[in-house]
Parts: sequence; C-alpha cells; structure tokens
Amino acid sequence: MHVIAVLRWEPASRHRIGYADIDVWFELAKKGYVVHVVLQGRSNTRKILNGLHMWEVGLPGIPILSTFIYWVLSFFKLLEIRPDVVVVYYMSFPVGIMYKILRSCVLILDIRSIPVMSRIRLQRALLKTVLLSGFIDGITIITKEMMLQIIRDYKVYPKVPIAVWPSGFNPRYFNEKVKGEHIRARYGLGRRFILLYHGTIAKERGLENLIHALKILVDKGIRSVGLWIIGSDKDKEVLKHLTTQLGLQEYILFFDPASYPEIAQYIAAADACIVPLPYHPWWLYQFPLKVVECLAVGKPVIATDIPCHKQIKGGILLIQGDSPQAIADTIKKFISLPEAELERLRKEALVTAKNYSWEKHANITEKFLKQLIKIKITQKKAKRGAEHLCAR
Repeated sequence: MHVIAVLRWEPASRHRIGYADIDVWFELAKKGYVVHVVLQGRSNTRKILNGLHMWEVGLPGIPILSTFIYWVLSFFKLLEIRPDVVVVYYMSFPVGIMYKILRSCVLILDIRSIPVMSRIRLQRALLKTVLLSGFIDGITIITKEMMLQIIRDYKVYPKVPIAVWPSGFNPRYFNEKVKGEHIRARYGLGRRFILLYHGTIAKERGLENLIHALKILVDKGIRSVGLWIIGSDKDKEVLKHLTTQLGLQEYILFFDPASYPEIAQYIAAADACIVPLPYHPWWLYQFPLKVVECLAVGKPVIATDIPCHKQIKGGILLIQGDSPQAIADTIKKFISLPEAELERLRKEALVTAKNYSWEKHANITEKFLKQLIKIKITQKKAKRGAEHLCAR
C-alpha cells in the first residue's frame, strides 16, 4: 500500500480528527494507506491517532527562522518516512521539491486558500512560482471557482491533472439524529425563533451587520426572534458591547467555543443557521464548512448571496446583499414561510449535506492518487524504454 506524506503549513493545535480537512487523510488511513501528517508544533513529537501518523515539528515562534527550520526538519522527516506521494501547500512546497529531486515521488499541490490581498506580495509570488515550477504532478483544490480565480488573477493555467474536494463534515458529530430540545429547555425558549451563528467572531465576517439586522426586526415589533453566537476571537467583546448599546441583550446570546458534539446540539436546538459573510475577496471562492455542518443536522441556512454560498444547491435561503436591512428582510421572509416550505428546506438540507462528507471527499482523493501514480508508472516505463533504445 502506498505511503503518503502531507506537509501542513499550520499549527498542530488546529488539526485534530473531526476539526479540519485533515479528516480526508484520516479516511484514507481507514482505507489502508499509510498516511503521515507533518505539522508545526512546540516540540518534536509523534503520535498515531486512529491510524493517522501525526508528526509535530518544534518551532521557535520566530517567523522567518521558523519557516526555515520547518523546511529542514520536514525534509528529514520525508527521508525517514520515504513516501510514494507527497502533498504540499505552497508554503511547504520547497520541501517537496527537494525530496522529489532526491527520490522520485508523486508531488501534489493542495490549495485550500490563496493570498488575495495585494499586500501579501511574497506569498502571492511564491504561489505563482510553485504553479509555474514544473515539479507538480497534480493539484487538489477546495473549489473549482478558486481554480478559475487563480487562472484569472495569476495569469497561470496549470498543465497537470486537477481534482476538487471541498471542506466536509463528520457524520459522527453532525447528523439528523442529534437532539437539541434540552438546550431549548435550559434557556426557556418556548416557541422563540432562534438563529445560530458558529465560528470565528469578527466584524469582517458580517456579524456587526447581523446584530444591526436584529435591531431592525425588534424595532418593527418582531420580538420572537433570537440570535446565538458561538465562538471566540478578537471582536467578541466589541460585538457584545454593540449588543448592549442597541439594547438587544434579551435577544442575542454569546457562547464560548464548544466541542463538535456540543456545537451539533446547539445547531439542533436552533430553527435555522445564519452565515452573513460580506462580499469580500477572502470569502468569495472558499467553501462554507459551517453551512454544510448545519445542513447535515437538517437545519436550513440563511446566507449572503456570494459565490461560495451559491454553490450550495439546497436547504439554503440567500440574502440579496449583505446590509443590515437585506439581512433583516431575509430573516423576516424565512420566519414567515409556511410549515410545508420549512419542511421542504429541512429535507433539502439533509440531501445536500450528503454530497460533502469526508468519506466522499476521500474517495475523490483516492481516485486522483491512483490516476497520478498510474501516470508516473507510465512515464517511468517510457523513460526506461527510451534509455534502452539509446543504449542499443
């Protein structure tokens, strides 16, 4: 069975089973592949988690020095692991090049996000260099739209096979059997209509406009609506203060980050989920993981009308714009839907979510790996044949 090494350019604390796209590699490990994931860490450690080999490379926390140390130590990890397939991100690409020069392997560039702001010039230059390098055997990317964005913005058209696998959900945590009645009972909600947002709490994610939208609804006499915001980040206290300023403490509750099983229960307790991301280059061609998690529990989602949300084909109600008034109008429209329409959206949510499980994405990845390995074998045979003819 083939050995795969995945060089993630992110801290190990962000990558636990069930918490990130590392789950796709966990699914491949379940299929019998030997998968090693190399991450940034505070110390050099190794552990095996549900069949997945997790390596942490200890780094000093100094940006440029940490990058160099990660490259060097990751390279020696590859020499130790001796993988057939190396999956890199553009920030870990130099390690893949060095290993491929020394030992023949299939080298895959995985793109989960791209530097979209002009000030990130070094990262943009590095990504373009990687795409033009000629060392890549294949590309996996989060959405087809992001690949088109790269072609348009970077003026690069990769001449290698490309596979698309977006973010996914873990059905172990997110499924229609999850119950949330005990949470509604805990807060004495009765028939109050609850919207839920979970994820990073930051103004640039549209949460300020969402809070102002609640104010519009309450001022219009729609007082049966409530909003739960679960998560943490730099703007949590700022948004709490805004909630108090607007007199919405009765309608908006903030919760600390919760485990995935707990998040699923909060989703089950809500009537709908809401994702108010504004029209911004950061979000346009990403894939909305939080949307899929909500759909998997059978909850419809209210989301802004941007490309990353428009690719979801069922169980979602799009907001025309991202202003407080547009958000308020769509929430009001959703609350007014007849029960038959709400039930249709719930059923659509469950059907749509089935397209985005990690197991399905692992099947796409496995098929792609087999395709690239077959191409590599064919190329080696052709090279040996040519060398044999030259020798004669």
